[in-house]
Amino acid sequence: MAPKNTSGESYLHEGLPSRNNQLLEDAGVWLKEKAAADGEHTGVPPHLWCLHGKLYDLSSFIRSHPGGKMWIEDTKGSDITAYYESHHIETSHHVSLLRKFYVEDAPKTYSPLFSFHENGFFKTLKRRVAKILPADERGPPPEYMRWCYLSLFLWLSAFIASGLSPSFNVALAASVVAGILLHTMFAIGHDFFHQRDSWWRFGVDLTAHSSYEWRISHDLSHHHHANTEIDTEVSAVEPLQYFFTSKPRNNFLVFLYCHIVWVGVGPIYLVARFLRILAGVQKFRLENTLPLFQIAALYWMRGDVGETAALWVLMQGVASYQLLVFSTLVHRTSYAWTEGDSYEEALGRKPNLTRGESNTHSVDVSTGEGGEDPTKCLVDFGEHVMVSTNDYAVDSSLPFSLFAFGLFNYHTLHHLFPAIDMARLRDKRVYQALLETLREFEIPYRAFSTSELFFNSFSGIWRRDYIPISKAK
Repeated sequence: MAPKNTSGESYLHEGLPSRNNQLLEDAGVWLKEKAAADGEHTGVPPHLWCLHGKLYDLSSFIRSHPGGKMWIEDTKGSDITAYYESHHIETSHHVSLLRKFYVEDAPKTYSPLFSFHENGFFKTLKRRVAKILPADERGPPPEYMRWCYLSLFLWLSAFIASGLSPSFNVALAASVVAGILLHTMFAIGHDFFHQRDSWWRFGVDLTAHSSYEWRISHDLSHHHHANTEIDTEVSAVEPLQYFFTSKPRNNFLVFLYCHIVWVGVGPIYLVARFLRILAGVQKFRLENTLPLFQIAALYWMRGDVGETAALWVLMQGVASYQLLVFSTLVHRTSYAWTEGDSYEEALGRKPNLTRGESNTHSVDVSTGEGGEDPTKCLVDFGEHVMVSTNDYAVDSSLPFSLFAFGLFNYHTLHHLFPAIDMARLRDKRVYQALLETLREFEIPYRAFSTSELFFNSFSGIWRRDYIPISKAK
């Protein structure tokens, strides 16, 4: 199957048809549209998977995939190169397995979105991280698990207190505390839904969000296409709010209604989800009922519809607002590259690999040798992550990072290696490897203070006056 578009123009900058409806649509729509775009630009047919310019039939591998069937099942018909590389730290032992599923090479006009050259920044850093963190040290450490259980206990305690308190004012205060702790549960769920299936990922579903939908909108879309036209976390809120340099300036009223949007995003998602389920356009999942059980439990404890609604909306609103604030700091400031900005300006030099040209691959699936032609590849995936992502407060302790920031503050390493537990990525050796590799490839980096990013985010919301890290004071 030959791709329809052979011009070399990346659909990274074109967006997908549903971009202005994504706040209310099923995340699966993005998957289908991304697969259709991949088919046009890479030549991957709808029943196969494309990996490094090779086509595979992974149908028989779906149920035996160690990370869970969803990651394979839902990416059929797509170019999975970026997903594969970021989620698998060591890939040499996959060669013989992939050979079993190999069908044919993708067309010579195959053009990926990013480069994963063996000698590029991302693959170099990945090899170093693999040596620091062996396979059995990439999951959640025991200390972190203790904090996870404590967080669940504290949230349940605050939730029950809001339901049983005889004073409604005290119940409101307890509900605020429950909302703050619910954001912590979201953070834990966010960490775990990037990894192999675990019931801890349902911490996201305790909020009005969905762990399954976030695996699509956050992991597959945002993580691998941050601040581009196909990053659904940005496009979903347009035209209510623009973040890209290439987009119109926001109305000054954005400073008022953005806070309303941030509080209400969770409940909006919940209502839209159940409307889609009732309409038969989205599959019902058992975890979707967790917010409904909260409402039922609150009503059973308080016996008043108005109080139940007020307490539940307050708890979910507080959690939603925290989530949007701390996620805004890592991508939506003037220091983060977005569509309309220059990679050369962001890096303070020309990218190591040329962007926007057609690309050919020479990976031999039988040996695993070869790679991309460095004269024809796009920008390195790791370089893109570094210029589109901010870090802050990287000297904070694990419990403070978890409860105060929802683990969002150590963000560049998480974007590079989402399947490694976030508590593991805090290892000083890993952070040092990042700094050393950045220096080696002359990639600018700076960890900001929380207050600096917070105040700068207002500039990012109001008008995108891009300040590259290479020029940040």
